[in-house]
Amino acid sequence: MQSSQYSRVIFMATNQEGSLEKGNLPEELVKILKSLALEWGDDWPGKTQENNSRSVLVRKYGERRDLFLDSEEEMKTFEWMSNHGYGPRLYGYFPYGRVEEFIHGRTLSQNDLWNPEISALVATKIKEFHMIDKPGSKSVILWMELRNMLSDAKRLCSPEIKNEFGLENLEEEIDILEKELSKDSNEIVFCHNDLRGDNMLFNEATKDLTLIDYEYACYNAAAYDLANHFCELAANYNSHHILDCSKYPSPEERQRFIRIYLSHKGHQPTKFEVEKFDVNVEKYTLANHLNFGLWAIISDVRSTNSNFDFLGFARTRFQQYQLKYPKYFNEKLSKSKDTFDVMEETSCYETNRITIEI
Repeated sequence: MQSSQYSRVIFMATNQEGSLEKGNLPEELVKILKSLALEWGDDWPGKTQENNSRSVLVRKYGERRDLFLDSEEEMKTFEWMSNHGYGPRLYGYFPYGRVEEFIHGRTLSQNDLWNPEISALVATKIKEFHMIDKPGSKSVILWMELRNMLSDAKRLCSPEIKNEFGLENLEEEIDILEKELSKDSNEIVFCHNDLRGDNMLFNEATKDLTLIDYEYACYNAAAYDLANHFCELAANYNSHHILDCSKYPSPEERQRFIRIYLSHKGHQPTKFEVEKFDVNVEKYTLANHLNFGLWAIISDVRSTNSNFDFLGFARTRFQQYQLKYPKYFNEKLSKSKDTFDVMEETSCYETNRITIEI
């Protein structure tokens, strides 16, 4: 990294339940920023020269963020990724936050994700991510996580909600999904597990794409990651609880994406390979709907975000789960498939970012 005579440290904060203000920065954060400024030839927070500015990204999280995340494991993952040249470089941690490299680019909109050129780039980048050989256990924790979330949902929600979503009998369906999907010889890879446009940075100048935010990254079936991405294509980011299911990719659109994904490093997949992978992806959308449906039920009780209709989100996720389940499995659902009115829309979530100059 080249140094300049002057540099200006700017930070962008991702806020959950807290905020960062220039006059009230954590001591550990100030030390990191001063160290970076010194490395770059500056004496921050003294006077700087604006045309030689540098930027870093400072992420500040709320204390309630740990409800769905293993923060210690996420820190290890991000640090390992940084040390091996994947994604943003890590500069340091402070209580409830970290400082990382600021990557120039913009997050992808829903229209971007449907752009054929960008979509092809996304497919390629996902495949590259899946080729990361991160050391440690390669056991799939998806099913354990679903059972843990189901247990939390049953413990936290009201009897009415528990009955509406058929939670008492849902563990049996999770058992069926695990048993059946484990039969399908799905490739287990290092997955991102949250492949939405907000977690992809596109550089217009270089046409490069970077996958960011590894909070949920772990080993999983490759098909699950693509299932998650396809579900996110139906997200309506102008609404706080809606998925527009008419925008879910058609078989032709899914298989075009899958063919690019499988074509990495010159491999030419057969029609059979593409179609088989597509079927596995479709099956894994069931696990994805359960995952985010249960997340929403729990969040309705625990979250302080009053602008998000968590139960509306959960209903439409469970609705899609119940519509698709009979297509692949003959076992009776815990609730009849017409329990929830058939709707054509479901939900998403956003992360707010603010830029502060210091």
